[in-house]
Amino acid sequence: MKYRVLFLILFIANLTNAQPIITARTVVLRHDTQTDTLHIPIVADKYPALKKALSYKNLFDGDDLPDVVKNYASCGCGITGLSYQVTYQKNNILSIVLYFQTTAAYPDDYQKYLTFDINTGEPYPITKEIDAKGLD
Repeated sequence: MKYRVLFLILFIANLTNAQPIITARTVVLRHDTQTDTLHIPIVADKYPALKKALSYKNLFDGDDLPDVVKNYASCGCGITGLSYQVTYQKNNILSIVLYFQTTAAYPDDYQKYLTFDINTGEPYPITKEIDAKGLD
């Protein structure tokens, strides 16, 4: 009985101290009187390979965050919004959807659907879960 209580206490303590894999960083973009917001997924330091896979340069197709902010400040264009949703986080797999808003000659929006092995940062292909027959 003592061991069960101890296990339960340690288990609950571990849950309360558990660091989430993804947290949000909010960046406000400004151009003249116009403002927009980026809600950027930030990976915990515990997962360095995943952190690299979801780095600013990978999120913003080769640009770093200061480049995105500077571009917006100069013209109110480029990436004008970003939000995300973690759609799956289990068994060392993380799936995330990134929702982008952009403005150039016309406003546009698009999504990126990404799935990673949280330990390696490598893309996790659906073929590891479904064989060719299941894809038909």
